[in-house]
Amino acid sequence: MRAKFLFAAMMMAALTVVSSNDSYASQLISSYVQFGPEHPRIHSYGLEGIMPMHDARDYEPSTGLFERGTDGNFDSPRLIRLFKFDKDLNTHIDEVAKHLYHKESVEQVWLYDVELPDYEVITSTPNLCKVDVNAGDQKYCPQQLIDALATNQSLRVLTLHGDLSYLDLSPLQNLHRLARIELINPRLSFDNVQQLGRSRSLHSLDVCLEQLPGPWLENLCKLSNVDDFALYCGNPAGSADRVALSAERLNFLKKLPKLRCLRLTMPADGLVVQLVSNLPKLETLTIFVSDDSIIPRLARLKGLRALELCGSGIHGETLSALQHSPLEYLALVSCQLSDEGYLQLAKLQSLRALQISGAPNQVFTSQHNLLMLADLTELRLLDITVQCPDMEKVLARLSKSLPNCSMQAAF
Repeated sequence: MRAKFLFAAMMMAALTVVSSNDSYASQLISSYVQFGPEHPRIHSYGLEGIMPMHDARDYEPSTGLFERGTDGNFDSPRLIRLFKFDKDLNTHIDEVAKHLYHKESVEQVWLYDVELPDYEVITSTPNLCKVDVNAGDQKYCPQQLIDALATNQSLRVLTLHGDLSYLDLSPLQNLHRLARIELINPRLSFDNVQQLGRSRSLHSLDVCLEQLPGPWLENLCKLSNVDDFALYCGNPAGSADRVALSAERLNFLKKLPKLRCLRLTMPADGLVVQLVSNLPKLETLTIFVSDDSIIPRLARLKGLRALELCGSGIHGETLSALQHSPLEYLALVSCQLSDEGYLQLAKLQSLRALQISGAPNQVFTSQHNLLMLADLTELRLLDITVQCPDMEKVLARLSKSLPNCSMQAAF
């Protein structure tokens, strides 16, 4: 789910022409340059692109996957993906069963509106890490499927789409490695939330909504072990289509005693920011805001190490309010930094990684503004996506001032 908000993976050498189907990127990016020490990584927008993974709980899918209709390696599939619209579905399931003698290779199973004759693909795969299920219909996600999932102790990530209210999720409490659950447009009962709350291994919860949620949202306070929470609201393609939730509806966040990582991809007003700024253990924050006035409030987060600010109304003119925070990672996404904003940004001396991606309608950024980043002497990673004349010359000069910093720019 998080991939919806990420830029396509690119591993580039110096000076490469970029072609992309992403509408924003195709408008903005004409070239790509890289300077400084080699720092191989996945290039993404936001904190995902500049932060190391929080810990080993996160599961990254392997390459070499198999799905019907491709030329993948069917003899040793890592992904088995089944869809309702597969005309030869019954035959395909038989083929999957025949090839389960390579079951050690299977890491992911995706089931979209599929009625399985049995659950061997779930129960007999010892290295199964992730399962993605469309649970909107009892025919395709019966209780037997949940019971089968609960027998596979290798499962770490579970994605469930749609109505879960008819299911008993309590068997999932037996999965000692299940660390993350992703809920796509869910409908939950109060019992569902209580059942998930009894899981001792569940630490990360992602919720993706296209419309206002029911009263189950406030009951998420029962998930007392969750320390990593994401709430994606509305159409991820544009902030204009996002669903806004009031601070009152988000008040349950204060009742998550271990919360240290929060991602809110929804318009946040002053009351929401005030709520967030009083979460005592918060270390990582992603938030969509309309202007610079909220930034000083985030200075109350004394343990804030990573911050992603999103919104074209952000000009950066209050960023210096964070200069006494222990901030190491900063991502400014779809922002329009002003001259004063760059001056304020250069005061954040604790930064070790910085990403700047301009808004699609941004004006050109001056070389002078970018060269002010040379004052950030602790930087080890700099990633810039803005329109600037002679970007190569700018990065060449910055690399001399910051010899230990890996730099890359799309422009």
